[in-house]
Amino acid sequence: MKLSDTPTGYLILNARTDSEWDFCDFAIVQIDKIWMDEQRKRLELIKRLDEDYTFDSMYYYETSCQFYQDDCNIMTDSMKFLKEKQWSYLEATEAEIETLTLPENALDCYRIVLKRGGYGMYKCYGKHTSEQFWTADIPVHEIVNTDKLPNLK
Repeated sequence: MKLSDTPTGYLILNARTDSEWDFCDFAIVQIDKIWMDEQRKRLELIKRLDEDYTFDSMYYYETSCQFYQDDCNIMTDSMKFLKEKQWSYLEATEAEIETLTLPENALDCYRIVLKRGGYGMYKCYGKHTSEQFWTADIPVHEIVNTDKLPNLK
């Protein structure tokens, strides 16, 4: 795995949890053509609300994100890996991603929160604990409007 300045089919994002016993350090979002098209449609809806000062955000159920924790084998320090960034494109294989360590919680209710200005973040909850897991904000509007993405499925 390595970071990329060139758009890829994956994003890696800084992530956190409010759990007192579980850990969450980063998340990976898989980007494909369907994801790009859906986010574009959603951002168009939100754009209409930009001038409404009471508008905060819209939540959409979204399962393209998975949360992980730093471990001793593969991802020892995600903040160092991200070079203090909040997010980056990621070059990785499915096999590499499958070896990463998941949080202990069974996670449920995955959502993307799209905000004013085209930014967004992912949130989910521990299935039996209701503990929150969330990512850093990402510029969804920039990601979906790039013309440099590789051939997406």
